[in-house]
Amino acid sequence: EAVKRYLPKGAKVYKVKKGDTVSGIAYRTCSTVHAIAKKNGIKNVNLIWPQQKLCIPKKPKYCW
Repeated sequence: EAVKRYLPKGAKVYKVKKGDTVSGIAYRTCSTVHAIAKKNGIKNVNLIWPQQKLCIPKKPKYCW
């Protein structure tokens, strides 16, 4: 898969599920909407689709 092939060290792949939002994914993965959008080239964070694979940047050292 292309996403895994170019995955930066420490990053993870997340498969979007029906009802997911970028903000919800960011919250659950201790990331930010901006970081996920930038890493995946998402121009409109309101347009993601089920089964889409997103690269989730490496988690910060401390997380909520």
